[in-house]
Amino acid sequence: MGQITFANGGQTRMTTTKQYDCLNRLASSSSTGLAAPKAGEGGTYGSDPLGQVTNGLKSWADTTLVEGEQFQYGFDTTGNRTRTAEGGDSSGAGLRTANYHANLLSQYTNRDVPDAFDVLGLALATKSTEVVNGRPHSKTPRSSVRTASLSSSFERAIKVKREGAKLFTVFAMVLFWLLAWFPCRTAASTNELYVISNSKGVGYIDHSGKVVIPQIFEEGYPFSDDLALIMKKNKYGFIGRSGTIVIPAAFDGAMSFWEGLAPVANNGLWGFIDKTAL
Repeated sequence: MGQITFANGGQTRMTTTKQYDCLNRLASSSSTGLAAPKAGEGGTYGSDPLGQVTNGLKSWADTTLVEGEQFQYGFDTTGNRTRTAEGGDSSGAGLRTANYHANLLSQYTNRDVPDAFDVLGLALATKSTEVVNGRPHSKTPRSSVRTASLSSSFERAIKVKREGAKLFTVFAMVLFWLLAWFPCRTAASTNELYVISNSKGVGYIDHSGKVVIPQIFEEGYPFSDDLALIMKKNKYGFIGRSGTIVIPAAFDGAMSFWEGLAPVANNGLWGFIDKTAL
């Protein structure tokens, strides 16, 4: 779709035009009309051979870049993000960068946090300055090709102290985790049962190593929703914490319960059962 026209009461309010490259990737977008965002703002976009967006630049109708609305992205050969840049002034300079690092399993191990964020907005065109975070900030002058409403836009990068905020956030998260998780885990661990197996079969022991459920099953899996999936005589069923068969071993295949339901199979067909095996 290359163009969309928005109308109200027969009057065209906004026309959005989009262009794509030979691989159908968005290359540019622009809007004009009474309801156009920031009156005449458009954007250009770039992509790499894998189809990943590498940059996005917003600009006014006269091609001047929109302050604070420029983005860049970098990736490694497997598609992991390696770098970002955001912000920028009207000449494209002053972008804030952040680096990303991934291990050989494509898991992110650390990343940078920029030391500022952009505050963007619109204000009355009659006002010459705006107060952002307690500090006056002059609005960016606009050339004559822009409408009067555009002179009301403003942008300011607000600096933040990363170290203190980061340490406080980490401390708060760890404290919350300890307060919420440790008492529950301590209480739960004393009642938890663990799978044990040897040449006799599979059974369950408690936290002290005492055998609670004898090793009489061919297969056994951890308890979930107070039931454990077991195999007996080459069929799957479920037992309770006392070792009692709650749902007879009558299924060709099965998975553990989760939130009251378990997937089971017979004759190659899968379905779900609840704890009453209905």
